[in-house]
Amino acid sequence: MKFIQKIFSVKNVPGLRGKEKILCILGLKIKFNSLYRKYKFLGENNRLIYIDENKESEILKTNEYLSLKIKGNNNKVILDKEYLNNIFSLNINIYGSNNLIQIGKTKILNGSINICGNNNSVKIKDTVYSLTFSANIGQTALNGDLADLNGRIDIGKNCSMGEVDFFVYQKDTSITIGDECMFSTGIVIQSHDGHKILNNSTGNLINKKKNNLIIGNHVWIGRGSSILKKAKILDNSIVGSYSVVTREFFDKNIILAGNPAKVLKTNINWDRESNF
Repeated sequence: MKFIQKIFSVKNVPGLRGKEKILCILGLKIKFNSLYRKYKFLGENNRLIYIDENKESEILKTNEYLSLKIKGNNNKVILDKEYLNNIFSLNINIYGSNNLIQIGKTKILNGSINICGNNNSVKIKDTVYSLTFSANIGQTALNGDLADLNGRIDIGKNCSMGEVDFFVYQKDTSITIGDECMFSTGIVIQSHDGHKILNNSTGNLINKKKNNLIIGNHVWIGRGSSILKKAKILDNSIVGSYSVVTREFFDKNIILAGNPAKVLKTNINWDRESNF
């Protein structure tokens, strides 16, 4: 047994993207990443494709930092071929049918996309910045059925994200992010309330659905902020750290802060360039 271990052994060592394994055969060391996963498709007409010079082509070779699991029919995941190597770690899980995920050119992509239900989409346009995020649409009903949610998460061009969690769990609701936005870390953006709130006397629903959560162009969201149902933030605005935005604001170029957030200053703008 010891003789076999001398000629063949596997060791775990720390790596940039998780634990890496070193396979030793007769003194020859071969390193491979333990995060390597194959794609798993269960269903019909599910496609993973890449865009190459505006043409769609099937991806045949797996990417060691992309995990993709699909259970359902007629789902499509579209990635940009040129930027496949910029995926740091991306986990995609789809449980349902007729869903679309489309990701453009990115600098560094690190996160997860989870869809549970039918007729949903996550679209991320080209960006020169890094994205760290999780995008979550839908959940199974108590009886296990999948709903036709029609949920959407749309992210515009040249946005940056330190750490953002998106949640769309309610039917016919969406999150729309404009171009040139900057998001810090620990941010939650959620288009719905988690549970029903009822009038104690009448039993009527108080927290009714609001279809769209909208963040305009060139909006800066500070660390630890929550952008919740009914929120609307227009262009060139700032949301201060740890704020909670729960309603629509109809003016551009404003600073919002507090819980609940309110307007602190008007007629402002901001720039990505550091002031130190």
